[in-house]
Amino acid sequence: MPRTVCRRIGASTFTREPWLTFGGGNYDGAHLVAFLLAGVAAASAGELQGKSIDFLKELGLDPASSEIVGIVDDQVGKYSLDALAAKRDEDGVKAFIATRNFIRTYQQNTATPFPPIDLYVIRYLKPDEAQFISAQLIKELTPAKQ
Repeated sequence: MPRTVCRRIGASTFTREPWLTFGGGNYDGAHLVAFLLAGVAAASAGELQGKSIDFLKELGLDPASSEIVGIVDDQVGKYSLDALAAKRDEDGVKAFIATRNFIRTYQQNTATPFPPIDLYVIRYLKPDEAQFISAQLIKELTPAKQ
């Protein structure tokens, strides 16, 4: 018979079962949910699904390259490298990699040239990143006062 990790003793309070080996005492619902979500996030952080890795290899991309490893955890709205690769979106994957790597470099050095227009896709930028680029371009295009 399967055991439950915690049993409910109130509206949002849980108590650990005696066989549970971590921590001690009671856990409220929020702490239990946070603990479980942290475990899920830790398990999935920094890793691509197998089918995503296979798709990257089909495209001739090395999943272990610094360009890819550096953006594996990037989530921009509903977009991530893993999600695009899982959908086998070749253009999306290439554009996501180019755009995410570009913004990292551009934030450190605004003299960084923009990627080709077919690879630079603004929907793969976070709002603060798009604002940073806009502010920099306005500075560059504004004539100097004499």
